[in-house]
Amino acid sequence: MTYTIDFLKEVQDYINGYRGLSIAELTRLVREKFDIDMSFLEIGALYFCKVPSSAEELLEGLEIGISGEEFKMLELITDELPPIYVCEECGRYYHTEVTPFEYRGDLFCPSCYEEYFRECEECGAFVHTSDISEDAHGYYYCPDCAYEYLLYCDECGEYHHKDDVVFDAFNNYMCRNCFENYFYVCNDCGGFVHHTDVYWNDDMPYCEECYNNITYIHEYGYKPYPIFHGEGNRLLGVELEVDEGGYNQDVAREVIDILGDDFVYCKYDGSLRDGFEIVSHPATLEYHSQVDWGEVLDYLRNEGYESHDAETCGLHVHMNRKGFGDTEEEQELGISKVLFFIERHWDKVVKFSRRTQSQLDEWASRYLGSSPDHPEDVLEYAKNDLSRYRAVNLCPRHTIEIRVFRGSLVYETLMATLQFCDLLYDIAELSLEEVMDITWNEFKEMGSKYKEFSNYLERRGL
Repeated sequence: MTYTIDFLKEVQDYINGYRGLSIAELTRLVREKFDIDMSFLEIGALYFCKVPSSAEELLEGLEIGISGEEFKMLELITDELPPIYVCEECGRYYHTEVTPFEYRGDLFCPSCYEEYFRECEECGAFVHTSDISEDAHGYYYCPDCAYEYLLYCDECGEYHHKDDVVFDAFNNYMCRNCFENYFYVCNDCGGFVHHTDVYWNDDMPYCEECYNNITYIHEYGYKPYPIFHGEGNRLLGVELEVDEGGYNQDVAREVIDILGDDFVYCKYDGSLRDGFEIVSHPATLEYHSQVDWGEVLDYLRNEGYESHDAETCGLHVHMNRKGFGDTEEEQELGISKVLFFIERHWDKVVKFSRRTQSQLDEWASRYLGSSPDHPEDVLEYAKNDLSRYRAVNLCPRHTIEIRVFRGSLVYETLMATLQFCDLLYDIAELSLEEVMDITWNEFKEMGSKYKEFSNYLERRGL
């Protein structure tokens, strides 16, 4: 139904007198006041839009687009409407002479077409931004072309044309820019390796797994799951540093071949000038005495390596905490006895170790400056000390590390050192009174069962 402009202005003036009310309330009032059946939407048009002076004013507006309320106002004034369409994007009404753009059955005005549509880089079709994919270089793709030509790089979070994407041997991919800046391809398996995770061998990049399969000297942080050798918990793990003979994979391989890859592995050590570290898995003293340590030490000397004479090398022995008892309380009591014994007989231990004072100060210093009165005194001090560069390092979770010994390529010295550490397990089994009273000579007598230990003490004047 249409109305005169004057009547509509009268109704609008009435509505303006009640602008605090809702559209629903206004609709009811207008119907009662003017006895007309105006709809909720028609009242809304009168509420939001000023009644024009003529229908032509709104008809001319169809060339630039009018709002839904303005169109409803036009319908109230005249029923002679030209061909009209509604823009799907902005919701405004246009004369069909304002040529619409059709997209997937919907019509869009020229302004929205210009603002919301992009040309596909591949096929040239124009696509709404809600359906468009944009690559890292600002090019646009329709859904079909995006599916065919674009790939998503998880590293930078951008889409890239497939011609600008790099694949590895496992069909993983990333954009060329991320690859060239942050990644390598493993020389063995062909998989991507991040630059922070890459391992190098003969100037070729490797992932960790492949590197471990082809290299014999591992990175410093390499720590395989321990393989235990021998019966019981009195286990000893050797860390023997060798220097001046080269960071030589072939030498490391020969060491491993002699002793067994289930018993030793080799690692880089930044404190060495030109060598590496040989690390054994935990083993009993008996097991250590049965493997070919002598052959390995002879081989290393023949290859030009040094340990004692290099002045950079240590011989560290890890002792199993469970070798001191099953409970934490038992273990701490046993460890306190070991600490007390070493501090009480420090001068003799230093002579046994072959370390110079400067080496001790740097790599294996004692906890106390004088002889302690009680084992528990040393333990409490040591537990509050966070340095691992102590004669007895308590930082490891499952072991204590005896660091006081200087490196050696002499078999008798190596075995005497392991026997010394095994005797420390015996010390831990003594009563507190016995540990506090034991003399060095009594300790020597305890070790008289070991030939290498006794010969070494005699050779060192101990």
